[in-house]
Amino acid sequence: MVSGMDAPVHESRFQSFVETGRPEKAAERLALLRDRMAAQRIDAYVVARSDAWGNEYIRACDERLAWLSGFTGSAGLLIVTADIAALFVDGRYTLQAARQVDTNVITVVALADTSPEEWLAERLKDGRAVSADAFTEAGRRRFAKRGVTLHFGPDLVAEIWQDRPVPPNRPLFAQPEELTGKSATAKLADIRRALAERQADAAFITSTDSVSWLFNIRGRDIPHTPVALAMALVPMDGKATLFVPDVAMAADVRESLADVATFEAMEEIEAHLKQLKGQRVLCDPARSAARYFDVLREAGATVIEADDPCLLPKAVKTAAEQDGMRAAHVRDGVAL
Repeated sequence: MVSGMDAPVHESRFQSFVETGRPEKAAERLALLRDRMAAQRIDAYVVARSDAWGNEYIRACDERLAWLSGFTGSAGLLIVTADIAALFVDGRYTLQAARQVDTNVITVVALADTSPEEWLAERLKDGRAVSADAFTEAGRRRFAKRGVTLHFGPDLVAEIWQDRPVPPNRPLFAQPEELTGKSATAKLADIRRALAERQADAAFITSTDSVSWLFNIRGRDIPHTPVALAMALVPMDGKATLFVPDVAMAADVRESLADVATFEAMEEIEAHLKQLKGQRVLCDPARSAARYFDVLREAGATVIEADDPCLLPKAVKTAAEQDGMRAAHVRDGVAL
């Protein structure tokens, strides 16, 4: 059977249930990871099932947890120490996890029995836990409450993943206003009113569903999930900045958004955040990576911790969106 980790991105419009994990490789891969940990004096390494944007459904190149453990569920967290690897899953995945991983090298732990932060606090003994993934600020604080400080270092899994799939990097495309029912200009005006209520100078928005909605853009990099892989810095005045993996792939939407946004590479995010000294920046601790909070505070910005300002207006569906949902139900009913 061909491994999904080595195969090209699945092009079918239908969901695939092919097993893509390689549990027989877990012992070898964990040994490589532990060698890197020992070289950098890391006592525990945390691998979340997520990507830089915090997505639940991710590209093949971001499947670190599946590659390392063999577990392919949509939620899970692996903690690796020098002598034990523990995979934490919720009630949906206790049976699947035990079937998919090599239980001789990975212990499956049900979240109903203990939390990752409790488990690690009992074993860490003042060591260093490092997560290279997009751990949210809220997630970091859950560990901190148990006396565990997460230090965000290099992505050790990426360093040992020699045959890592190439990012698909497909072009972004515009979602026409006849389908959205509201222009990006009008949506940005709503967000800025929310910022004014919070006395914020800017919002840093990191969730792909929010950015896709706000700018009426979509992407094709994640199968069955057409979100644009982008983050956005939205100031009270002037153009927003959209950060994308490859600016060239945004060529089709740059013209339509020329009046409201500029585009930069994802690598430029921290440089832009460091320029916000003295400004009040809204950021959602439940959705945004903890390292961005560190960058903002170190730059001298005041972080306003609040819900993503797109959440509520995104929930108010336009007439066009309601029509689209009805049409989707009709197509779904015919398919069934």
